[in-house]
Amino acid sequence: MDKKEKSISNVEKKIPVLYIAGTGRNGSTLMERVLNEIPSFFTAGELGQGWVFYKEKHCLCGKQFDECPVWESIVKDVARRKVEPGSIIEANNKYNKKGTITTFLKLLRLKKKQALPDDFKQYLKGLQILYSVIAKKRDCKIMTDSTPLTLYGY
Repeated sequence: MDKKEKSISNVEKKIPVLYIAGTGRNGSTLMERVLNEIPSFFTAGELGQGWVFYKEKHCLCGKQFDECPVWESIVKDVARRKVEPGSIIEANNKYNKKGTITTFLKLLRLKKKQALPDDFKQYLKGLQILYSVIAKKRDCKIMTDSTPLTLYGY
């Protein structure tokens, strides 16, 4: 198996994610901090919002994501795989706005026909790569994601 085939198989590998559903200010961060004490868990925070790509946002360790030794390595590896962080942020802003239940319902209908918009497909592919890089770098059995958005949970 060459290097390219190996990287593709890593992306396609199923990654166990415990999704902590809820709205903002519901205790999900506290829940993640408790779960982070379990050795086989990695608490990834609110991945769907793309915060790991914002320089001014902070990791649970208190450092900015681009200064955190864990996230700095993950973000660099994601970038090497040709994921454009802006595409994740833009799609999140477009599809996960509060009050976008009509957008959510439209995407549900589209998924049945396999006709998702290209930017949404790119968003999902970017998240898939982000999840696979985290699983590889952190060697976790389960990662958590607490993105507090209805569409993301779907």
